[in-house]
Amino acid sequence: MARLDKDLGELFTYLDKEVGRGNYVVALSADHGVVPIPEDMQKTGADAGVLHLPEVQERIEKALESFNYPKPAVARIAGSDIYFAPGVYDKLQQDPAALRAVLDAALAQPGVAAVYRAEELRDRPATQSPTLRAFAYSYFPGRSGDLFILPKPYWLLDGTPPGKPRSYGTGHGVPYNYDQHVPVLPMGFGIQPGQHFQPITPADIAPTFAALCGITLSSRDGHVLSEALKKPSEPRAPVQPARPNSAPPAATKPNP
Repeated sequence: MARLDKDLGELFTYLDKEVGRGNYVVALSADHGVVPIPEDMQKTGADAGVLHLPEVQERIEKALESFNYPKPAVARIAGSDIYFAPGVYDKLQQDPAALRAVLDAALAQPGVAAVYRAEELRDRPATQSPTLRAFAYSYFPGRSGDLFILPKPYWLLDGTPPGKPRSYGTGHGVPYNYDQHVPVLPMGFGIQPGQHFQPITPADIAPTFAALCGITLSSRDGHVLSEALKKPSEPRAPVQPARPNSAPPAATKPNP
């Protein structure tokens, strides 16, 4: 944080000198938040912990033993994405009993709130579930996994192999407020100082800057943060000079 503060100070000093204070606009944001440290949350009495992904993989492999699937059936787990070995998930989609066994095995792991399938996320389906919608926005066919793990709130996804200490205290990549809540701090030309609390996204920065520059973006995510912009001052009505020897206007009486 001290280094960031120093870097920003140098940037603003340069811009003030080369461009002129008030002649530029900048925005500070972030790409994600973080999960509160599980051990700290446990001290408050919250349901928190570490979701061990290698254990999820082990449960899935064990669940498929009676269905004669090749081992290993799971190629890897990266973050919340479960990738099966080539051809395995295609077979699971035609094998409801085996797929149900896989889903039940994953849901039995402490810290797992839900498991979504790739076909549930394709084409960004309309849904009232904010978590399902967030996963759908992140889904990319051919690159994303076959199954997706939603951890319970305050549970940290951990891919550390068994027997090794966790190498990090927290992480990110889940659709909860603490992970999605990031700052958006615009400053400079055309920006109205103040605080606003409606939901926005860092994708709103580009169209807002474009509006300040008089540019219309052909296509975009996000919208103009009009509430953060200074309103154009209204033109003042011209003052008519007083005519000489003119009487003052007659007073009007209010209508009761």
